Amino acid sequence: MALRKFFIKLVFIFLLILFFAPQIIAQESFSLDKKSFLWEIKSDTAIVFILGSIHVANESFYPLNETIENAFNSSSALVVELNPLTLDMKKMEGIILERGFYKGDETIQNNITEDTFNLLSSFFTKNSIPLQSFLKMKPTILGVTLTTIKLAKMGYTSEYGIDKYFCQKAKEGKPIIELEKMEEQLSLLFDIPNENSLLKYTLIELEKMEELFTGIIESWNRGDHKAIDNIMLKPYEKSSEFKPFLEKMFYERNIKMVSKIKDLLRENQKFFVVVGAGHLVGKKGIIQLMQSENYSIKQL
Repeated sequence: MALRKFFIKLVFIFLLILFFAPQIIAQESFSLDKKSFLWEIKSDTAIVFILGSIHVANESFYPLNETIENAFNSSSALVVELNPLTLDMKKMEGIILERGFYKGDETIQNNITEDTFNLLSSFFTKNSIPLQSFLKMKPTILGVTLTTIKLAKMGYTSEYGIDKYFCQKAKEGKPIIELEKMEEQLSLLFDIPNENSLLKYTLIELEKMEELFTGIIESWNRGDHKAIDNIMLKPYEKSSEFKPFLEKMFYERNIKMVSKIKDLLRENQKFFVVVGAGHLVGKKGIIQLMQSENYSIKQL
């Protein structure tokens, strides 16, 4: 049971990441001509600042760019996907234990293809991790766990994530509005289509995670949303295996988030919205969807 509780903590961290592709950014100095990953959206009555978040980071990430801090300071409310400071951990633990682990004699070996299991065994052997301790985990939870362990070894944790940073700042006097609920995100996690393929993809990506960081670091720091799209989403959009995953994890959620952002724009105040960077980019991203609604939008 102690081991399961450890895994549950890892899943909690993953709820703040919610995508297997790396989204870890190290801070670089900004010059005045660089854009940040922040947009300003205006209606006749309201302003919404929307920041593409990095959900896990380290100390070197701070202080954030002054443009971002100023936008937050000028806003009357913070809007996030989930508030990590108020999650019902006991309830989440119960859901994860019920839906994320096999019961009885069933193990993951009985539920994934032979080639995926061989990849899994090879990964554990290479990294000197005992596979036996992980056999009761379902594919998605296992992918979550391995990803989070890898990130932690690289020195990145949710403790320094942008979402948590701004939630802690907002405790000093700004209301915090959630765009989603814990149960919704957990359902996404457990209802992911084609778990076998996703676990296989995760194992492959873990091997080159550090290599991918360089491109993502440079792209985020210069506000290059097209490059982020090319790294995170476009390579998988034409895949019959991963298209359903992108639809569930990104595109359907983007539409729901846009609807809530439009509600904010009917108010008479400023809001600071923080969502994962992957939600802002591409033709089906929040920025493009908002532009199609003819709002005044500019990148800051």
